Amino acid sequence: MPLTLTDKQKVTYMVEGGGTVTAWAVSDNTVLTITPAPDNQSADVETIAGVAGVAQVQVTGTNVDGTPFANADGSQPLSDTITVEVAAGGGVEETLVAGTPTDK
Repeated sequence: MPLTLTDKQKVTYMVEGGGTVTAWAVSDNTVLTITPAPDNQSADVETIAGVAGVAQVQVTGTNVDGTPFANADGSQPLSDTITVEVAAGGGVEETLVAGTPTDK
């Protein structure tokens, strides 16, 4: 199931279960940007203001023993991919508030 965000939101993804993440990526950097944490075990994914669309977030890495993430029989490297749908967020609501009048 895809995650839906507005073009004014961001989300942090984290890898659980051990191992070391070696790469984070997005499929379309005109829809999403990605900033890995210093330890690379999580990453902030941000939408681009004014841009709606669909992109995937992908993570790859190694197991605790240093072998690549792979399926149970080891025949194929695995990565995790999450689809993110970005919808237009609409206008920003704003209120103008007057300060306290003072002499000029």
